[in-house]
Amino acid sequence: MNEPPRDPLPDSTMALALEGYRFASNRLRRFGTDAFSCRLMLQKAVCIGGPAAAPLFYDTVSVERRQVAPGRIKKTLLGEGGIHGLDGAAHRHRKEMYLGLMGPQSLGSFRRVLVRIWKETAASWPRNSYLDLFSEAQTVLFRTVCEWAEVPLEPQEIRQRAADAGAMVDAFGGIAWRNWKGRFARRRSERWIDGIVSATRDGTLAPSPGSALARIANFRDIDGNLLPAEVAVVELLNVIRPVMAIPYFLDLAAVKLSGTSELRDHVASNDEMLECFVHEIRRFCPFTPLLGARSCREIEWQGFRIPSKTLVILDVYGIHRDERVWQDASAFAPLRFQGVSDHRFSLLQQGGGDHVSGHRCAGEWFTVEALKFFSRALARMKYAAYPASPSFSLTRIPSRPIPRVILHLLNACSYCVVPKGSVRRIRDMK
Repeated sequence: MNEPPRDPLPDSTMALALEGYRFASNRLRRFGTDAFSCRLMLQKAVCIGGPAAAPLFYDTVSVERRQVAPGRIKKTLLGEGGIHGLDGAAHRHRKEMYLGLMGPQSLGSFRRVLVRIWKETAASWPRNSYLDLFSEAQTVLFRTVCEWAEVPLEPQEIRQRAADAGAMVDAFGGIAWRNWKGRFARRRSERWIDGIVSATRDGTLAPSPGSALARIANFRDIDGNLLPAEVAVVELLNVIRPVMAIPYFLDLAAVKLSGTSELRDHVASNDEMLECFVHEIRRFCPFTPLLGARSCREIEWQGFRIPSKTLVILDVYGIHRDERVWQDASAFAPLRFQGVSDHRFSLLQQGGGDHVSGHRCAGEWFTVEALKFFSRALARMKYAAYPASPSFSLTRIPSRPIPRVILHLLNACSYCVVPKGSVRRIRDMK
């Protein structure tokens, strides 16, 4: 077996910061392989991409996730002691709890809250006004998930709590002030949630037994022990915080829907097209650049040797742009998902593999449901997006459009219905 070609830099961490989403793809293309080795944060790493990369990365016999996430990500995005750092039986046991909370059976209750809060918020938008969709969606989603989880939230604290949850997400690829802002936000959020978990455990709060708050506050680990309070806090935030990633996809959705009337009409009325559109937004929008794990045995892959205990980096952005995985990958083409139901190892924004036994995020169903709701709402609105063709920064992680997208609302009704008779058949868009 050969060693993967090596990046000549003594440590590639600075190159990752400078090149952002393209870091791994640049080198894989340069070497003409699906693997290369480097050092990241002074650790030996092997970066992998291509069609066969995700099946290896999510092979739980070969790769594990314990103690892999960098401290800067634990202190902002993930927290300490949560499910993201577990493997094996402990991971499966805790994953079952999340699947029971956030699986398909819970979509109806989540959507009902989201629709009501969106309508309440949209009713306050005057005609001919300008809307920062990203910020407005963050607040709507935060209120929605807190109400759905039965986490008490006072009206005067909504904006600050939502901003803190958003800052934790925005910090995972940030440096300097953006990372520290996320750290401060997590500390405030954990203090807030700690009081709620403690009140639930001592009976001061009485959420319904099936709620996320009650289930997590009273959850017992695989050995039958109540989760330490600080871990329960992290796991409850792992229900709240992920929805704050959804607005990063909405600016792109708004721009695409404002530019093509045929696409807008189909998304407004055709459920199949809506599903395809949402998946293509998730594939096309740069959000997750890389994912990390560690080899738990020596691996032979694509003719290369990956030693045991080596950091394994999955090039998520590169796979979403790989012509071997997605035909005409650089084009925005929702119909590529028509008739395709299995994208466990190709669409990786919420992880890959299987929801039950693997590390695919249990919150993916909520993400897709929320994106479907927002996309249809946008398709039924009358607005102009400015700028009409923004570019996405590929060095800022997570990426945002440059400049930020603002919607000029042309009517006061934000959830009007497009008559079905105005929509052409889906096959006309091929």
